Amino acid sequence: MSPERPIRPVLTQLAWGYVLIYLNFNLGPVDILPDFVGWFLLADGVGKLGEELPSLPLLRPLALGLGVWALADWLLPLEGQLFTVPLLIVRLVRVYFDFQLFHDLAGLAARVQPPGRRLDRSMTQLRNTQAVLDTLLSLPVLYPVLLDYSAVTWLVLAAALVLIVWTLYCLFALRNLFPADGSQDTSAPADAP
Repeated sequence: MSPERPIRPVLTQLAWGYVLIYLNFNLGPVDILPDFVGWFLLADGVGKLGEELPSLPLLRPLALGLGVWALADWLLPLEGQLFTVPLLIVRLVRVYFDFQLFHDLAGLAARVQPPGRRLDRSMTQLRNTQAVLDTLLSLPVLYPVLLDYSAVTWLVLAAALVLIVWTLYCLFALRNLFPADGSQDTSAPADAP
């Protein structure tokens, strides 16, 4: 990344985008931490990382689309039978977006992490775990099972909480590999297995 655009603030932007997406703070029926702001932050961030990770700008339209969907849902909740198919498509687009983003960020971590650090592996494991759980939760056939068994519901909620914390840890840990002044050379070789 060019010296005039350091990578650390962009990684911070991505992390805060996920914070906004994951956290809901409602005042009455209104979420004052709207998801669409998080998606627009992610869209901007993946565009800025294009020089460092050339495939990331391809995710920008997906993030913008997810942001527009989240904005529409924030303004007028899109629940009900009419929106079952679009919701499934949105969930699958999100699975792909998260998978590809963490794939690319794991590659970046492999290039810049110090020897002995395994942040790239943690990000790859997060990517895979997140994809499996999100795909399973996207299947409407599982909803009756989740609603009928409270133990399963609590297990899914606990797994989701672990994934949220893991995601934020990975993003902030990657950000911390870059100094605040942007002087990090990102062409360092990946550490050997």
